[in-house]
Amino acid sequence: MSYSGPTAQHHVDRIGDFLIPTDTEAHRIDAIKCIDGTVGRYDPVQARKEGTWGERISQEYSYPRERIEPVRVFLDIGHNVGGTSVWAARVWWPDTLGAIFAYDPNPACGHFYDKNASLIQSGVTVYRHEQAISVDPRPVFHCDTRWGCSYTHAEGLDLEPRQLDGDPYEVAAIHPRDLPYANAIKCDAEGCEGDVLDHYTYWGDVHVLMLEWHTQVNRLKAFALADRVGLTLRKNDCGDAQQGVGCWVR
Repeated sequence: MSYSGPTAQHHVDRIGDFLIPTDTEAHRIDAIKCIDGTVGRYDPVQARKEGTWGERISQEYSYPRERIEPVRVFLDIGHNVGGTSVWAARVWWPDTLGAIFAYDPNPACGHFYDKNASLIQSGVTVYRHEQAISVDPRPVFHCDTRWGCSYTHAEGLDLEPRQLDGDPYEVAAIHPRDLPYANAIKCDAEGCEGDVLDHYTYWGDVHVLMLEWHTQVNRLKAFALADRVGLTLRKNDCGDAQQGVGCWVR
C-alpha cells in the first residue's frame, strides 16, 4: 500500500529538502541513510580508516574519477525514497544526464520518490516503475521494516536480523532483459543483482556500474561481468565480504 502517515523534511546542503516518513523510527532512519548515504562524497582514506560497513555506507556510490563520464541515461534499480536518483542528477552527472529509469516494488517508497523527484533539475525526465526486477514473473515481495532491506530474492541472503512490515505478497515484475538502455546502472535490490548481471542486454553501452552484492555468488558474477564487458574497478572498500559495494567505470 502507498503511504499516508506522518512525514518530515530532511535537509541536504546544496540540494534541498527531502520528504521522509516518520511513522516509525526504522522508516525514518532508513530514509535518512538512503539520502545521506548517496549524496555524500567518497573519501577513500576515511573509508579505509573507519573500516566498517556502517561507515562505508555513508559514502556508498561516489568513487575516484579522472573524468566525467558521458552518462545520458541512468538506471536506478531499488530506488527507495530517491536519494540516488537526485544524487545522479544534481551531483554526479549534472551536465549530461537526460533521463532516469527508476524501479522499486514498494509503493511507499514510490510515494516518497515522486515527492523527492522535484529536487531533480528541469531537463531530466524521470520514468518511475513500481516493479521488481526478476526472472520470476510473479515474485513475492518481503517489505522489511527498513525499506532499503526489502527483497524478492531470498536465496543466499542473511535473513536472521530482518523484520517485515506485514505479510509477503506478490508484486509486478520486469525481466532484466527488458530493462531499458542505460549508460550508468545503480543496482541495490537485495539479491536481484544476479538476475541483472545474467540477463541485462545493453552492457556494451554502460559506462558506469554501481552495484551492491548480497551473496558471494553475485560478487563473483559482478567482477567477472565487469572484466568481460570492459569495465574497470574504481571502488571496492568491502573486499571479498558477502555484502559489499563495487563501482566500475569504462
